Amino acid sequence: MGFTRCPCCALSPLPPLSTVDADLVSAGLLLVDTHNHLHQSAGGGAVRRCDSYEAVLAVAEACWDSVLARCAEGPRSLPGLGVHPWQAHEVAEGWEARLRALLQQHPRALVGEIGLCKCARSLRGPGAKARVWPQQLRVFRTQLALAAELQRPTSVHCVKAHSSLVAALDDLDVLPPAVGLHSFSGSAHQIGQLLSTRAGPRLYFGFSHTVNVAMGGAAEPQPALLDAIRAVPERKLLVESDCADERSATLALPLALRLVADARGWTLERAARTTTENGLRFLRGDDGDDRDAGGAERPVCVACEPTAGSDESARPRLLVVSQCSR
Repeated sequence: MGFTRCPCCALSPLPPLSTVDADLVSAGLLLVDTHNHLHQSAGGGAVRRCDSYEAVLAVAEACWDSVLARCAEGPRSLPGLGVHPWQAHEVAEGWEARLRALLQQHPRALVGEIGLCKCARSLRGPGAKARVWPQQLRVFRTQLALAAELQRPTSVHCVKAHSSLVAALDDLDVLPPAVGLHSFSGSAHQIGQLLSTRAGPRLYFGFSHTVNVAMGGAAEPQPALLDAIRAVPERKLLVESDCADERSATLALPLALRLVADARGWTLERAARTTTENGLRFLRGDDGDDRDAGGAERPVCVACEPTAGSDESARPRLLVVSQCSR
């Protein structure tokens, strides 16, 4: 398909390594990058300086294998397999069956990156929208239904198509366990509308410095973005790098954390604690209720146990660690 980079990762230059990152490292804080494309990294970038878990999202069938290879390098990386809306018109015959088979072979995998985007380049030009939009919608609905059937969390790109997203969710008999709206670009009002729908309890909202700030060329976050972050329930906030190379992700994830902290009036530590717990719940496929049927608090799963010989006391603090049930 000739596709080498995520279409939503046209990065503006990032600043030098920030003091935010150094502060997080010195505090021993664990972060969760709920959306990146680091399978596209050439491998020559900087290694993450913060301890982090990550979801590595595919954008087309051509990169499913590279996503899986990246995530095979360590238990802190979870794969996402799917077709991005910008690539939906290029799917080859039999793609759905191949996606289903891979998801069944990899029970920790998310479904993603999937979505709807009315700004996709494929929709431009005479007659393109009438031809391509129905295909984009069909591919999205197919993948959303697969996430619901297999009960996998899903990472969704949604731009100027929130009503179509809600309609697709409403048409499902069973919902996916968790739906992450990544680098969310809607308004505070739209967040309220989405939360009031049938799928509202399953929704998470991710924010990145990469797309939400830098992509628009702004030096500072816009007031509407800050209002949107404030409108998200505390337990549904996620941070992400949304980057395709290690160096950029190393910079962008702490900047996303700073964005959330500043918008909410939190310390970095509180923002890290909150978004990490939320991120682990999202990757686990949890709707955000940390109590079991009997009302007892459930420990947060971090998807892996310490390796043999590791020092449990050296783990990044903040979380109660339990063995992954998957």
